[in-house]
Amino acid sequence: MDEQQSKRGGSGSLLWVLVLLAIVVLWWYFRPESHHAVNRADEQAEAYTAPIEPDEILVDLRDDATPAMISAIERDAGIQLALVDDTAAATKARPIQKM
Repeated sequence: MDEQQSKRGGSGSLLWVLVLLAIVVLWWYFRPESHHAVNRADEQAEAYTAPIEPDEILVDLRDDATPAMISAIERDAGIQLALVDDTAAATKARPIQKM
């Protein structure tokens, strides 16, 4: 009787190991993008290889900066600002829908 129980216990342990292994593999496959080290390394490599403009300065204005505020900055600093990214305008144009 003890032999049958020990054999069953051995196969039961193997079954639990396989279940645990399946859980780890599923987590590894479906993990969030932020856990992928390769993606972070790619992002850093892209940032380092981005073209550098030695005679340009990047200015990040608030999203609610008006054209009058922008022209005042240009006039006070004696510079010409150019729009590089239109993300703020794109997000303002699309209203948020409440559910």
